Amino acid sequence: MAFQVRFAWLDIQGRTKNQTITTTAATIAAALTDVANYVAKFTVISDGGLTDISISVTNADDAFVAGPGTNVDVGATFQMQTPTQGKKIMRLPMIKDALVTGGEVILTDLGVLAWTDLFLTGGVWRLNNANPTFQTAVLKGTLDT
Repeated sequence: MAFQVRFAWLDIQGRTKNQTITTTAATIAAALTDVANYVAKFTVISDGGLTDISISVTNADDAFVAGPGTNVDVGATFQMQTPTQGKKIMRLPMIKDALVTGGEVILTDLGVLAWTDLFLTGGVWRLNNANPTFQTAVLKGTLDT
């Protein structure tokens, strides 16, 4: 069994970006563990503040507040390779400025590696919610303009 999880991320100007991805968890308890792990790794590489998770977990206590760098929604687009579906795109809202150089995401950064590993073979998250598939490689990451 797999669960689709919708996250709502907020920038400092009150704009929300939604992100829906799929976890391979077999139980809701395992899915919640996966969500907590994802959020911990996401917040290392993004300034976005978490406001809502669609599996009935809401950020009512402001545990994940928007950081000062979120005044502009500049995200990054990661191109990932799948074993059977070609290339897939994963967008990361509000990436931290320090993780981008010359318009390219620093793929060797430990925080970026930890986050992208969640989608690779052996990870618990899948792209393409209609046909959840693991990724075999992260090909590149570029700053959205």
